[in-house]
Amino acid sequence: MTTDAQWADLNQDGWMDLMVSREWNTPMLLLNQKGTAFLPDASLQKREYSGLWYSVLTGDFDKDGDSDIVLGNLGQNHRFTISPQYPLRTYALDIDNNGQLDPITAGYWPDSTGAMKEYPVNYLDELAAQSPFFRKKFTSYTQFSKCTMEEILQGLNVEKSSMPAIK
Repeated sequence: MTTDAQWADLNQDGWMDLMVSREWNTPMLLLNQKGTAFLPDASLQKREYSGLWYSVLTGDFDKDGDSDIVLGNLGQNHRFTISPQYPLRTYALDIDNNGQLDPITAGYWPDSTGAMKEYPVNYLDELAAQSPFFRKKFTSYTQFSKCTMEEILQGLNVEKSSMPAIK
């Protein structure tokens, strides 16, 4: 999901390149091939650069004559515990087998015993709007609030995409 983009001649070849910030992905630099095509630069396509990238700004910030890039990620001022051990994750599910994905975002919080467990980030109303599965499975907000992702996903075929720790 593209969240922002900026044009700049980032490789100083006289052609405007495109720097793109993307949510749940890596930033992407598309290098202009002399007006014939745009090819992604592989240097940013590493898993450790995955994040919730929201903004990009280009300019000569250090005044050395070339274009610099500033990217805005989720940062550290949020309610999530994110690390390689406890990733922020989105599950891509077709829970009710209607051909549409019912995404669920999940993060880690301590349970009543202090053990880190994965819980949905979404509220019950949001998930119920996606699929009647949730209203059938959870009869109360209290029941849903204590349910881990493991309990929600029990018996479902799951694909998941996780984001590593934000640096």
